[in-house]
Amino acid sequence: DEVYEFRLYDSANVTDAQVQDLVVSLGRISGLISLEISATSHVREETFARLGRLSALEELQVYSNDNLGADAVKGFESLGRLRVISLEATRRVTDRCLESLGKMPALERITLTDCPRVTDRELSYLRPLSRLTYLNLNGCPAITDRGVDHLSEVSSLQELCINGAQLTNRGLKSLGQLTNLTYLAIPPSKGFLARLIQGGTSEKAINELWNRIPNCQLRQLYSTNLLDPRNFR
Repeated sequence: DEVYEFRLYDSANVTDAQVQDLVVSLGRISGLISLEISATSHVREETFARLGRLSALEELQVYSNDNLGADAVKGFESLGRLRVISLEATRRVTDRCLESLGKMPALERITLTDCPRVTDRELSYLRPLSRLTYLNLNGCPAITDRGVDHLSEVSSLQELCINGAQLTNRGLKSLGQLTNLTYLAIPPSKGFLARLIQGGTSEKAINELWNRIPNCQLRQLYSTNLLDPRNFR
């Protein structure tokens, strides 16, 4: 039987050697297009880099692993068919990681939630991705208006999630350039005094943004926890 998807869930007890053997076995499956690995704390970065040998992969998702960093993501550059990549709660994602992602022109969907080392400068590497329609950066607090300036040049974006970013009204103006957006998740607006002290966006500026992209569903999320009842007010 052909295998198109492989999921390794809750694999905290899986050893690095076992994953190495798994990659070798998966490499013999010509039809494997989707791979998901979660909670693999014992797997080394060089082992993750070997996933780049799975040349047929179109979707790759890695969750909750602090060993996956720039060297591993560089190994993914050889995945010429990769359309979807998700690196959630992988805290070693840095500028070199995004530089590698920017060299993968087939990418259509990128999820980098809860990656605190993603910063404004790194987002510039995503500008060449002309097929990118979905980008989720929820829980990346180092992103500010400058990062949004870079994202505003990715005109193919249709869905963008940047809740947790440090936005001001200037950043909202940049978002207005993304006229193809159909969904946008941003932090909630703040009152005048709160903006003076903490920064943030105003309700007026958010309404102006909505007028510029009227076909976009705009969500102001109070937290990255989607079940937070404040998100449904």
